[in-house]
Amino acid sequence: MKRGIKISLLFIVILISILIAYQPHFDYKYPLVGDEYVHISFAKYILEENKLPFVNPYLSLAFPHNNFESGFHFFLAGVFSLIKADPVLYYKYFIIIFMIINSLLLFYLVMLLYKDYLTALFSVLFFGTIKSAGGFLAHQYFLPLTLGITLLFLALIFFYKLESLNSKKYILFLTITLLITALTYPPALFFFL
Repeated sequence: MKRGIKISLLFIVILISILIAYQPHFDYKYPLVGDEYVHISFAKYILEENKLPFVNPYLSLAFPHNNFESGFHFFLAGVFSLIKADPVLYYKYFIIIFMIINSLLLFYLVMLLYKDYLTALFSVLFFGTIKSAGGFLAHQYFLPLTLGITLLFLALIFFYKLESLNSKKYILFLTITLLITALTYPPALFFFL
């Protein structure tokens, strides 16, 4: 198969994945679940108060709140500081951006492991068709899980490179990725381990 056809097929599969993930937002311009609003409020709290929130910003009384996903909130705060529009209105576009990033990382990871284009292509297709449900919030929402998947794919890629190339730089890349994963979405760290 020619390279142009391979790239075109990958582009089509990623586009299908984006359409499936973004579909709930075609007629609704706001975040879909309460978790997304909570993460937006935590990021805004970091920007406004210049400190990490360990209380729920929605409650008038300061009940302690464990913030195990502070890396995700710092990431959002950084993006919100760069883009001056209302984060509630552009939050839905993270779904598209991270579907592209995660699809490309998965494709690359599967190509590294199996060295087979069709296996990698179908992996991306199956990944994109994972449906969100009440107990499993997948691609239709931008949550720490989404960034955790990105970091998990990166960690697996760096681990594979470390094992196959035995290069010291991949120890550093893997360590940094795992530290960020621990702060952003700790379950992804456990999946890696």
